[in-house]
Amino acid sequence: MAKTGIYNMLSMSRKSKFILLASLFNSLFLSFLVYIQSNLPVFTGENLEYFSWIELLKSKIRGIEGNDSIQPLYVNVAFDKQLVDEIDEFGDTIGNNVITDRRKLLDFMRILRTSGNYRYIILDIRFEKGVNTELDSALFAEISSMDRIVVAKHRDMEDRAPLLLPKLALADYTTTILSTNFVRYEYVHDGMPSMPLYAFRELTGKDIIKRGLFYTCGGKLCYKSLFIHFTTDEDFERELNEDNIYKWENLGHDILNNKEYTSEKINGKCVVIGDFINDVHDTYVGKRPGPTINFYAFRALLNGEHFVSIPITLFFVLLYFLISIALFGDGLLEKLPVIRKSHSKILHFILHLMEYTVVLSSITIFLYLFYDVTVSILLPSLYFSIQKTIIQYKKYTL
Repeated sequence: MAKTGIYNMLSMSRKSKFILLASLFNSLFLSFLVYIQSNLPVFTGENLEYFSWIELLKSKIRGIEGNDSIQPLYVNVAFDKQLVDEIDEFGDTIGNNVITDRRKLLDFMRILRTSGNYRYIILDIRFEKGVNTELDSALFAEISSMDRIVVAKHRDMEDRAPLLLPKLALADYTTTILSTNFVRYEYVHDGMPSMPLYAFRELTGKDIIKRGLFYTCGGKLCYKSLFIHFTTDEDFERELNEDNIYKWENLGHDILNNKEYTSEKINGKCVVIGDFINDVHDTYVGKRPGPTINFYAFRALLNGEHFVSIPITLFFVLLYFLISIALFGDGLLEKLPVIRKSHSKILHFILHLMEYTVVLSSITIFLYLFYDVTVSILLPSLYFSIQKTIIQYKKYTL
């Protein structure tokens, strides 16, 4: 009898040790997988409708919060166009193309260079090969002579002017067949910097560097892809904001036609130049112009939002550890008396599928509402659901 009791105690001890070690492995391995997943521009599980409701709730709880780390001056070029000849690959003129007015853009670049008191310029206008005007040489020379400026290009766009090569950076975002909306901003594309990262490099001297499967910035662990936080108060209709100032300036009408336009409006601002009418994308707070997405991604870097939070990471390591331990029992929600006493097989089946998703979702919603922290729960939910199924299978087959 005594030997049997000791044997049972040792068996329980081995089982407990296995549960602890397995749960520790799960928590560390899952944290690693979530980090790798978070560096992807897609397939991270963020849903536009889901986050739109959370953002609305956050605005009700906390109100609209400003961010003064850097202020933008939005300049719209949608109404400043000119016609040029469209040339095909054989050098033949096949029609006309509409581009941003080179004269107006050149005049504004001269205003900015003369003023010189801007903090940075994000020129979200592409100069594609085969589109030529008589002012191109003067415009490109002006841009290349300026400091603190980045110019947009596409991954598949052939470079237009050698003078601009040192100033070019990517202004793309990734989509899939299942997700065609903007969700996350990828700062590095196959080693090529995005516009926000280029600007961040130039202003701070820091960079996002790949180190195997990890990324660092200034010696700290970081992400190369980020969920961008917008605010719900900016609908980007042509209307006055709370300070009776237009949300953007039209290049020709508001700037070049206004002789009283002074350098005070430019002072210390990040001047964001682009099309605010036609270049729009669906986000979780509604449609947003592409140039503003680039600015918000830039500001997120300046605010250090790309750094991995050690306290948050340790919190989720502990959370995954506790959930994993609970997996070897009856589950989290099934410990509740009302559910434990229920004999409904359908109820218990549904709970097996969703219980950990509910727990993880509740925590991520809380973190987003009060700390502006976004954590993908796609992999953890899938991981724990599979593990739960395996454990349940072994219980009923062994």
